[in-house]
Amino acid sequence: MRSFLVVALLAFAACTDQTVDRTKAAPTTAPTDTPPGNPVEVVDAGASADAAPVDAGNDSDSPPSGLTCTTSFGSSLTQGYGRLDGYVRAVIPPGATDCPQDDNHVMVQVDAIGGTYAIAVNVQSTSGTDLDVRTYEKKWTTTPFYPGGPWSKGWHASPGRFDYALDLGAHSTAFTATSKTALSNLLVERIKVGSKVSVYATGYATGDGAHLVHRNYGSDGAIVVDLDGSPSYLLFSFATQTF
Repeated sequence: MRSFLVVALLAFAACTDQTVDRTKAAPTTAPTDTPPGNPVEVVDAGASADAAPVDAGNDSDSPPSGLTCTTSFGSSLTQGYGRLDGYVRAVIPPGATDCPQDDNHVMVQVDAIGGTYAIAVNVQSTSGTDLDVRTYEKKWTTTPFYPGGPWSKGWHASPGRFDYALDLGAHSTAFTATSKTALSNLLVERIKVGSKVSVYATGYATGDGAHLVHRNYGSDGAIVVDLDGSPSYLLFSFATQTF
């Protein structure tokens, strides 16, 4: 029982960091989901069979070029854990003046499913005394772990379990505390506009984006970059999380 309470408290602490200012991050519709604040939202998604992507579109689509951020978003993501495969439209750090942004997140806009989707990635915690997000980049192995099947443009609901420690051997001791500015700059550098990307995250009820791109005890969020070269997982956690 004590172990269960510790895990639940850690999950709760992680979730409290995820409140996103949707008035800036997703201006098209008012959110109807409550910002996550209890462990129920981060339970293990389970090792379900790979689901077909929603309106996956044409995998051979050419990557877009010359794109800028948008204020018009799609609505096809389902609420809950999944993987979004698409092309990066924009990477927006806190403080951007001409794009939808959020004070504690980098907003990654991804083109997929006939629209653009806003992914909120924490670059600073909003609780406790140590606000620095922990980050770690792990290269794919020759047999990469990629729940949800090969990259296929679209939203893959319930891709199966993704756990940093159990599935990637990535433990909290490997993660580095990174300031908001440094992490924002890192994400802008590593997530290339126009490139393929996969994002493991939890979709909003409004269907226009996703969040919880960090350690969630079995439904972990991550960003997979360099998919046409030497792919890497970008992983994130908080000071309160030990795994």
